[in-house]
Amino acid sequence: MRFKTLLSILVFGVIGHSVCFADPAPKVVGRVGMIEGEVWVDSVQVLSGSTVKEGSVIELKSDSRATLILGKGSVFHLASNTKMVIHEYGVKAEGQTETADLDLKFGKTRALILNQGPKREIRIRSRATTMGVRGTEIFIDSPQESSKPL
Repeated sequence: MRFKTLLSILVFGVIGHSVCFADPAPKVVGRVGMIEGEVWVDSVQVLSGSTVKEGSVIELKSDSRATLILGKGSVFHLASNTKMVIHEYGVKAEGQTETADLDLKFGKTRALILNQGPKREIRIRSRATTMGVRGTEIFIDSPQESSKPL
């Protein structure tokens, strides 16, 4: 009888400990705007208006297009056969700087970054380069196959 009680206390103690120290849920950093075709966020097909969180993986299938709206004034137009990961997004220095860390695994994106309001520091990685963006429009085409030129 004593063994079962001790075992119960041990099991509930471990479960309670893991619940108390669980990582907080990823924060919402944006939403999916317009969608044409199939768009998946974290392996779930989504509709227009769906939220995007830090750590989300956005995938577009063939013949698909979508817009991704991050923060206040950053719009990413994603083309078909594109995969992008949002590693980090946030506001630093008491609301003075909006930062983003994105990874374009493959595909095409055209980003329009508003050059008003808080300072923006957006880093986009692709297979060939890492670029910093501060208030401008950019276009990146990163093929899925590493044998194709960038």
